[in-house]
Amino acid sequence: MLPTDDQLDQISHADLVALVKALIARVERLEEENRQLKVEIERLKQPPANSKNSSQPPSRDQKSNQSAAKPKKKHGPPFGHKRSVRELIDNPDRTIRVQVEQCEQCRHNLKNVAPEKIVRRQITKLPEFNPVVIETQQHEVLCPHCQRLNRDQLPEGLEANRYFGPRLEAAVVFLKHQQHLNYERIV
Repeated sequence: MLPTDDQLDQISHADLVALVKALIARVERLEEENRQLKVEIERLKQPPANSKNSSQPPSRDQKSNQSAAKPKKKHGPPFGHKRSVRELIDNPDRTIRVQVEQCEQCRHNLKNVAPEKIVRRQITKLPEFNPVVIETQQHEVLCPHCQRLNRDQLPEGLEANRYFGPRLEAAVVFLKHQQHLNYERIV
């Protein structure tokens, strides 16, 4: 709570300086929070991800002719959940069944005969690589009053010492630690 005018007149210089420093710290914290909220608002204003504007495969695009009355059941893990290797193996994203229709020798119809054995093979592939280049333009402004050069901080994840985004870094980590590729092959 801020002091009244009468209380301000009776505060010592040291207490006044401490109060001003506390208020400056509070303003800086609120400005940072405001900046983060603006970034989040801009992120939420962007159109939903699809195969044309992100690295999402076309099979995950929303179909435009879906009925609004029937809610579609969501498949796969909950949002934000990363699938383990065991989950990937046990629940493949796509299954292609190659069934025998007739005997190779006598040409007898085998469509309704139960298989003796099902041989499973799996291929792991990454979605189509479509890089998105993000440029930051950090303005530097010279204060006309004190002649100090001012520059605001870059948003989190877009720092000046970064050259690759989090998705590309995640792909490298996946190849290095999950697929056990050596560093020379990843580069």
